[in-house]
Amino acid sequence: MPDRQSDAPVPESRTATHPWRDLLRRWSEEWLDPVLHEQERHQPFPDEVRAARRLGSAGATPEELAALEARLGAVLPPSYREFLQTSDGWLDTTTSIRRLLPVRETGWLKDLDPELIDLPSGDQEPVGIPD
Repeated sequence: MPDRQSDAPVPESRTATHPWRDLLRRWSEEWLDPVLHEQERHQPFPDEVRAARRLGSAGATPEELAALEARLGAVLPPSYREFLQTSDGWLDTTTSIRRLLPVRETGWLKDLDPELIDLPSGDQEPVGIPD
């Protein structure tokens, strides 16, 4: 998410355009299969995750998403908003595939991990990231 503020209104309803539910279901099934991936983790997934067969949680409510956008002072990109509506966060799978934060923990990188912003980036030009 870009680190800028927006006064754009939040649309009342949005049509899902990203197939999050199917992707996250398949990703969960693959990672929870002990033969395929779970052995790559430092520790097994918690029992409740294994029982639910899902690495995510119930989606965020419209009220939670509106509160997040108000707190950030920005409108969420549509694909990220749809992800959060599908799953309010996501567990890490390995040390290189980290956890996605739930709405209550989401914020600007400069506030959450300011040291990461200070890492040298070399002589590279900033890259625009489309939704």
